[in-house]
Amino acid sequence: MRHIEWLKQIPPQHWAISHFTGRAISDMLLDNLCEVFNIKLIEGRDKPLITCLEYIREYMMKIIGNVIKVQNKCVGPLTPSTTKIMDKNLILAS
Repeated sequence: MRHIEWLKQIPPQHWAISHFTGRAISDMLLDNLCEVFNIKLIEGRDKPLITCLEYIREYMMKIIGNVIKVQNKCVGPLTPSTTKIMDKNLILAS
């Protein structure tokens, strides 16, 4: 929670200008997600349509379940990994 308080002390126009250009630097995240999804679908592509769709549904349910598990571990608005990054950056900025 102290991360939020620290950010609230700085007007958004200042940290947005200093750290973000407003443009996407790369679409690597999207490309990576698409590649991972396509690799997982290879296993279901050679099956009949209904079986393939069922495979996709089961895969997506597992992904959603994993996301919910991570969300349940969060005590604040940030994920545990983001909290660690913010802690490190907060120490470096001090």
